[in-house]
Amino acid sequence: MVKYEMMTYTITYRNKDGRQEQMQIEAPDRSAVFAELSKRGISAIRVEEATGKVKPLKPASANGKKAPAVIKGLVAGAIVVVAAGAAWYFLSPKAETTTEENKGTKPGAAEKAKTSLAAHTNTVTRPVAEKKIPFWEQADTNGFTVMQQRKWRAHHMPPPAYTNDSALYESRLPYEIFNHPSENRIAFYLTHRPGDGLVGTPTFGKRFVNDFLKSLEHPIVVTKDDTPEQAQLKRDMIQVKIDLKQRLDAGEDISAIMLETHKEYQKLARYKSDIEKELREFRKNPDATLQDVDDFVTAANKMLETKGIAPISLSPIARRMLMRRSGLPAK
Repeated sequence: MVKYEMMTYTITYRNKDGRQEQMQIEAPDRSAVFAELSKRGISAIRVEEATGKVKPLKPASANGKKAPAVIKGLVAGAIVVVAAGAAWYFLSPKAETTTEENKGTKPGAAEKAKTSLAAHTNTVTRPVAEKKIPFWEQADTNGFTVMQQRKWRAHHMPPPAYTNDSALYESRLPYEIFNHPSENRIAFYLTHRPGDGLVGTPTFGKRFVNDFLKSLEHPIVVTKDDTPEQAQLKRDMIQVKIDLKQRLDAGEDISAIMLETHKEYQKLARYKSDIEKELREFRKNPDATLQDVDDFVTAANKMLETKGIAPISLSPIARRMLMRRSGLPAK
């Protein structure tokens, strides 16, 4: 066991009467002093050394025996100091050295970590994110860009027979062979079959009138590349524009003329719709035979022909039902 010189400690304490008293105890260290006081049941107020610091008489032996508490404290303090120095060395920023200075030296922990991270980063293959294409660019736009489509919708009104303007930029209609929107709108009525239904009531405002006046500056030319239908439509358009120009010079309103034309087509559509409704009601009559229905259709088509409306006909299903009712073999 390590031998220490005995030291004298002066202890100041209170007795049972509450008065301060002093006593001296010889012990190798302060822990031994407090152990002795605890045995005696004395609570010390102050402990003072009388002979200075405690010093071991001999160094710790290497025979495997436990070192005293003082040496353990010194060793622990040294370990803390060394750990703090190592942490400061590795974590503090350092100036980069040249390649020649680094030759023959082993890389530290920080350099190893950086090299390992760089190697891992180089081996990882990151997928390249695909560029997302907006849905309006994925669809077939007939060569039109998005801005051109928006401009078209802003400056062109939909044809009167359509409830939306999707047909304007998805595909060109057969009558849309002219360069001006006003001409294409007039061409719609030139190619429209009387009696066919029209949806909604269009407006022919200032934009339509201005475009029509501008179209008068560009004559319509029939070319050899035109189909017979297109050539005939162009000739009809030339004649209609001459007539509208004369009526405009006479003081008439082109917008009112176009709106009246649209209403006339609506009247013809309602006229044909009423006749078709009468035909449906007539063939539901249990007393009506197939011959009676055929006679009704023939008389109705004569009236439609006088107004230039396409004829009506009995559907194959309705004809077979009437043949069964009349006792005739259904074809």
